[in-house]
Amino acid sequence: MSTNGFDLLFSELAQAVNVKYVFVSAEVLLFYDTILNFTSEKALIWSQRWSFAKTLYIIARYGCFIDAAIAIVYSFSPSLSVKSCQILFQVANWLMTTGIHLCQVILLLRTYAVCFRNRFILVYLCVIQLAALVACGVQLYKINLSVVCDKGLLANYCIIMVVELNFFCVMVVKGFSLWRRESTPLIRTLYRDGAVYFVILFLVALLNVVFVVKSSDTPYFYIATEHERIFHSILASRVILNVRKAAAVNVDNLSSTKVSKSLKFRDIFGESVEFSSGGAAPQDSLFADEEDDRDNWGSNSIPDV
Repeated sequence: MSTNGFDLLFSELAQAVNVKYVFVSAEVLLFYDTILNFTSEKALIWSQRWSFAKTLYIIARYGCFIDAAIAIVYSFSPSLSVKSCQILFQVANWLMTTGIHLCQVILLLRTYAVCFRNRFILVYLCVIQLAALVACGVQLYKINLSVVCDKGLLANYCIIMVVELNFFCVMVVKGFSLWRRESTPLIRTLYRDGAVYFVILFLVALLNVVFVVKSSDTPYFYIATEHERIFHSILASRVILNVRKAAAVNVDNLSSTKVSKSLKFRDIFGESVEFSSGGAAPQDSLFADEEDDRDNWGSNSIPDV
């Protein structure tokens, strides 16, 4: 092998090692965020009854650890055969794609919530999400047949960007009247998270697009792939946590007035999240503030968030 050949080989090996360490940084970020939010999660998720929202949270948050484990084994195990590497690569791709779209379901429901639960908006968002899932699945099937960078990867990142942009535009255009009408802690939380999370997820996807375009013939083409999955997991789970924190703040403020009133907050997933009693929330509005002589603030505790 010529000197140039050795130089090229060592360069690609060095790049592959760099990619592995970037993958590790993504896993560290996932563990750090999980530890950081453990107290809130214990109060607002694990201590609450089982519901669709709770199930979504657990899958979005902890399903990512399966992806992370596979990525670590794939990147660092020295004893994997070629066949094993191929299988892990394909499984990781499918899990990552499925996990990202599952997290986007949470973002979809948040967008639906700030649009007054408009069913036409819900149908529109679901159609876009389903079309994106099918398109990504088709591209991923082609990607798994190749051992080098496939342009289908670029298409998938572009689809993710389009979906995120769609969520943000719908939230701004259709939900802005809700912001003007009621600037409550809950509404501010939904819009703050919506704007910040859109910027982060859009930029991470854009970064992946840049690497695929500029570094398609090097290991760097997938250097930010794991961060795409990790950030979707972190931010989607934080949507649920932050909404429930905002609900808890509302309840805490009312309890300090010692008014015999139960704030029943209906969360963005159509589930009742009540911090004062075990009753069900009304089913006709995003959140409701109703008189209930049967509830007693003094006899109930508020989760410590």
